[in-house]
Amino acid sequence: MDPEIGRLVESIRVDRISGASGFVKKCVEVFQVTIKKTRAETADQLTEELWDIGRSLIRSRPTFSTVINPVLFLLNELDHFDVSNGQVRSLMNHMTSFSQELMREYTISKDTTARNASKLLEGVRSVLVHSYSGTVKEAILLADVRPKVYCTESRPGFEGRRLASELSSLDYDCTVITEASVAHHLSDVEMVLVGGDCLFDDGSIVNKMGTKMIAILAEHDEKPFYAACDSWKILSDGARLLHVLEEGDPREVLDSTIHDEVKGRNVSFDVTEPELIKGVATEFGVILPTAVSRYVRETGATALHLLSSPT
Repeated sequence: MDPEIGRLVESIRVDRISGASGFVKKCVEVFQVTIKKTRAETADQLTEELWDIGRSLIRSRPTFSTVINPVLFLLNELDHFDVSNGQVRSLMNHMTSFSQELMREYTISKDTTARNASKLLEGVRSVLVHSYSGTVKEAILLADVRPKVYCTESRPGFEGRRLASELSSLDYDCTVITEASVAHHLSDVEMVLVGGDCLFDDGSIVNKMGTKMIAILAEHDEKPFYAACDSWKILSDGARLLHVLEEGDPREVLDSTIHDEVKGRNVSFDVTEPELIKGVATEFGVILPTAVSRYVRETGATALHLLSSPT
């Protein structure tokens, strides 16, 4: 593998900061750089090279829908291109154009999801958010009123502090709270809105650790809990069986004051079941979690049918 491409793939593997947009862009960039730097002399050789890159990308984050789905979209297009003439230049041009169009489609999907999520905030004066979500941030910016925003710290990476800082710089009233104090502060908010790193077609979401706890507390206090996830984040039930929640470096939850023999666990994500979620904002509108699988069937919204492709 070319050293530059290897560095790009490695940057995806170790990335604990980027949101969905960042991962989609990085995956597309890897394909584009591979096409620019290829030494393939035939379309078949380039096809094999791109499949190898796709496998490497999926192996780098095998549980991330925003890595898996864009890669599968690209590989699916690659498989449908007629390479019988053997012209590598025509394949290069086609895949470059397709990757650019893929990014445009993703941007439209993400922006539409944010607009639909903003409708959930109509008239809402206070909202609790968890971790960092670009879609949630955009929904807040598009809302008809400026809600007061309670942001969890989102330990150990403190992504919530980042969101609070960005919104505060835009003159939003933001309060940072610890995850442990969510139960105390739910009385101050009208609803909860979170993003999602993955949406299974049974309607459950994978998101930053602590999301399920917040959903349970919201249900107890009868505060509506919504998620914002475009269809690019959907993985099938079959993929769920293979899904393993990522763990971060245990040292992030330990420090020098702790005895050397103390072990750390730093599970990065949890799964929130559909019965805890009032609705999911997607590019198709706000839908019930139980309707996710139907939207997949009716719209062909994701690359689910490609999950059986050889990777």
